[in-house]
Amino acid sequence: MDKIIGFSDDELLIKILTYLPTKDSVRTSVLSKQRKFLWMRVPKLEYDDTTLYSKILQSNCKGENTRTASLLSESQRMWYFIDKNLELHRSPVMESLCLTLCTKPFQAKDITSWVALAVSRSVRELRINFFRSHGEPKALLPSSLYTCKSLVTLKLQHNVLVDVPDVVCLPSLKTLQLIRLAYADEGSLQRLISSSPVLEDLVVHHVKKLVVIIPSLLSLSFELEEAEISVVEFRNIKKLLNAVTSVKRLSLHLFWHNEEVVYGGDMDFVFNELMNLKLNAYKTYWSKLLFSLIKGSPKLRDLAFHEHLVRDGMDTMVCWKQLISVPQCLLSSLQTFTWTGYHVSMEGKDLAMYVLRNSCRLKTARLLIGSVLDAQKKIEMIKELELCSRGSTTCNLVLG
Repeated sequence: MDKIIGFSDDELLIKILTYLPTKDSVRTSVLSKQRKFLWMRVPKLEYDDTTLYSKILQSNCKGENTRTASLLSESQRMWYFIDKNLELHRSPVMESLCLTLCTKPFQAKDITSWVALAVSRSVRELRINFFRSHGEPKALLPSSLYTCKSLVTLKLQHNVLVDVPDVVCLPSLKTLQLIRLAYADEGSLQRLISSSPVLEDLVVHHVKKLVVIIPSLLSLSFELEEAEISVVEFRNIKKLLNAVTSVKRLSLHLFWHNEEVVYGGDMDFVFNELMNLKLNAYKTYWSKLLFSLIKGSPKLRDLAFHEHLVRDGMDTMVCWKQLISVPQCLLSSLQTFTWTGYHVSMEGKDLAMYVLRNSCRLKTARLLIGSVLDAQKKIEMIKELELCSRGSTTCNLVLG
């Protein structure tokens, strides 16, 4: 073999093997007795039994008992191979360990043991996708993982139990994906995220509560049914909301944003599942954002708008009096509307009248004007709301 400057023959072969699936790297051991164990120095390892699992399911469905037994034996051999050889792996630093395991021979305790081994080899990327039947033990990650200084990427899926100790520090972690996991307590997820000072990409699925305070974060992705979001300092509200378009209930709090931050760029949204929307505006622009949310939510049933310290004439981006188009939800689904505020504005009143005029199925409208408003102005506003025409003849109007 011709020499390539800077690499020995073995180093060059290891680099080539790195780009092959692990099972193909292992097969090269039959090509040369001299380099029979060269694959054990490859720093990237990936084991995946999903194809084997699919074959087992198919043979079970067909009642092919002999074939099923043969496939399970193959799975057992795979387990033995990983368990025996992972400990003997010779690469001083493990760049990545990726495990996607479904078949019965692989148990939760195996995942725990193999992850601990990878951590001891200064693993940089760890991906675990562990499938188990309902009720079977989940894989408990070793405590050493949560102080792994080398870890840059951590991706966990399915039957993994995250039990984060009080002492945790992941100084190199930049990418974190947590999908359909179990957590030992409410604080585990929070401790994990808050102890990752350089985290840039975060994906979280199926959690009830998540507080994210990460200055280094560049991207956030999550799946949830209900979201309560407080936006104090965020330069791209559209990007934030586009990450939660699958929610059924959304509570949004806006604080002191200027016009450029709230209305910068296109404001089109699609919230096909959204049924309950609450918008709280604290001395900020709100009309264009709210109209975009209403327009993009065809199933919306409950709408609440609360304004605080919003002065008259502050936000005239949407002229509710002159709007001709009517969002689908006002015509077919909206049942309750609430407008309240510590200090309401004329624009808020115009919104309330627009909703009253155009909501064909509205059952209840609660319009509660704050006590801060000038008494005469409040009387005039209430009278105007009482006289406003209504799209729904059965709407119960509550004023205060």
